Amino acid sequence: MSAHGCSRLIASVTEQEVYQSIYYSDGASWEKGEEITVDEMVLVDGDSTWGVGWENGPVVWHFDGSTWNARNDLGMAIDHLVKITGTGDDNIWITCVDATYKGAILHFDGSRWRKQLTVDGWLSFIDAADEKHVWALGRDEGGEEILYFYDGNRWHSLGNVEGMYGVTGIAAVDAKHVWISAVDGVYFFNGEAWARQFQERTVEVAGLSDEESMVAMHDIYAVDSSHVWCVGSYYVPARNEPGLEVKLRHGVFFFNGEHWVRQYECEENILGVFAHDEDNVWAYGQGVLLYGKKTD
Repeated sequence: MSAHGCSRLIASVTEQEVYQSIYYSDGASWEKGEEITVDEMVLVDGDSTWGVGWENGPVVWHFDGSTWNARNDLGMAIDHLVKITGTGDDNIWITCVDATYKGAILHFDGSRWRKQLTVDGWLSFIDAADEKHVWALGRDEGGEEILYFYDGNRWHSLGNVEGMYGVTGIAAVDAKHVWISAVDGVYFFNGEAWARQFQERTVEVAGLSDEESMVAMHDIYAVDSSHVWCVGSYYVPARNEPGLEVKLRHGVFFFNGEHWVRQYECEENILGVFAHDEDNVWAYGQGVLLYGKKTD
């Protein structure tokens, strides 16, 4: 499920593990819409939403507030599209696998698509703070995770962030506030250097590795520098449950600009998070949709 908000909340939902449909919410109820495959979405301006998916081949979707239109004008052979970000209808970036099975980044300037970067390996997560600050993540042929940065003119390979592995998401607010979620915690860029900002050990049980005793983050979303949400999974001690030492839990974590706190815990598997603004947050996963709203 991918969710993004404009005048309505839009969600792409996989049903029965096969079929995908668009659903719309006005805040009170959900209504099923088009039966199209949109894997990822980004709201760029007003009601303008862009997405990547499939329609007899890889396709870019555009929603103008009333209608979804398939954009098949990429102008190049692509195997499949992965993630999408943008700052406006004339600045859209997509990570993909091209026809030669190399990782690539495509850019749309409002009139045509161009390939900005090609790498030997894989490109996945991407997020743009503005037209001169775009970050992307991928893996090289040896499996090492590589960070890339676009400065408005060209892409730069920044190598691996020390200690980071198992990347699951990226959220860029501005040049000095960028977060990456990973299975070993949350990493933060302050404009000068990357460092792990948050990692929580939830159990101390013999037989569990260090990795298994920590929170594994699945996704991250930032509204601004003091409203950042992340979702993850972790083990907690199993109390009053004979034969069990630990049990799996899933949670929503929040960063207020100074420190991280756990806001919510449940048994359902939470895989993603989206915030329309600081007052309206959704976390979603396999058969679950959670809604969080600020209270006085």
